[in-house]
Amino acid sequence: MDFIDWCHHVLGTLEEQRFHSHLSDYALQEMLFREVAKQPQFQESRIRHSMFDALWAMRDAGLAEEGNHRKWKITPLGRKALSDPIEFWSDICAVQLDAEEEN
Repeated sequence: MDFIDWCHHVLGTLEEQRFHSHLSDYALQEMLFREVAKQPQFQESRIRHSMFDALWAMRDAGLAEEGNHRKWKITPLGRKALSDPIEFWSDICAVQLDAEEEN
């Protein structure tokens, strides 16, 4: 699974849980990783950090919001991107970068 697919998966989980105002990163990791999240080294694992990489990228793109006590929710833009990901990602990929941004 590439990063965009992973973000879409995490975003889908946020959408499924949108009416649960208590969706902490801990609850989200339990949903995403199930039994793996119960393993002793999970808290320091790269797989757990991948969840935060996706959440922070989606927050920066306006697709998700981080509230008090690291509670997460999908935004209206996130719902739109979830319903039509090709349009959303095509728009991002179409942005022209200047020489400084490319480096």
